[in-house]
Amino acid sequence: MSKTTKSPREELRGQVRLKQGDIIEIASALLPSTPLPKLEKSRQETLVIVVSHDCDIYASAQTEPFIEVIPIELIEKLDPRMTHTKNPRTLCLEAHIRSGNTSRPIKMDAPSKASILKASIWDRNFSSPLFLDAEYLGELVDWLSARYRRAALPSEFDRRFKTVREAFWKLVQNYNHDMLAILFIFDEGQEKKECAKGEPYTISITIVFQKGKTESDFDLLIEKIYALFESNYNDQSSENAPKIEIRQCLAISESEITLEAYKAGVYIRSEWISYGTDPHGPIISV
Repeated sequence: MSKTTKSPREELRGQVRLKQGDIIEIASALLPSTPLPKLEKSRQETLVIVVSHDCDIYASAQTEPFIEVIPIELIEKLDPRMTHTKNPRTLCLEAHIRSGNTSRPIKMDAPSKASILKASIWDRNFSSPLFLDAEYLGELVDWLSARYRRAALPSEFDRRFKTVREAFWKLVQNYNHDMLAILFIFDEGQEKKECAKGEPYTISITIVFQKGKTESDFDLLIEKIYALFESNYNDQSSENAPKIEIRQCLAISESEITLEAYKAGVYIRSEWISYGTDPHGPIISV
């Protein structure tokens, strides 16, 4: 009588029942090299959020063998500096609790991203105590694409901006919760130009704020931004013109800014501070 052997399972598409943005409980053993968030260290399971693209999740394990996740930490309140994709390494979101009509702030760190073999979770059903609504799911997707939208500005502009960089971010931090974006709009071509000594960079600054706020809510911030640049770049001599000039600074609602205006600007992120460190920290790769 011949001996039969069990044939290996066929690797098919759609064998992992997950989607990008799903928050699930998963065995901590599947993340052996990942430092777990402090609130989850004592558990045999930890909460993670799925960050792989849906098409990669659906693909067969032979084509895409891994699912990428990030462990999440349950926190007491949102840190406005880490919301609305302002920071490329850390994101805070509000997740809804399935068992009731309440929500819970969560935090995730890009460097904690981990890869899990699809073959280890085929056809599993996972507990999912939290979920993201459409708005926060959109923020997650936006954050995951951060490395593709990072501002690559001239080294000379970065050198000049360094004079006010820390003070600039201190000014805006009190408005972080209500701001969605800060756009620098350069005079034509200057966003790619290494300006020579005596040639100033001329920029307009646009602050994009959430619906429910008004332009007047940002009047004081705009006044302080003007004062900051004028006090640091006020050399009017012919030999050494101001290094950076502000043509205008304004606040505009997300519902009023046009796509054309948004595309004309360079999306400035708080990474301008973190990238000033050496060595540079990692950005999530998706």
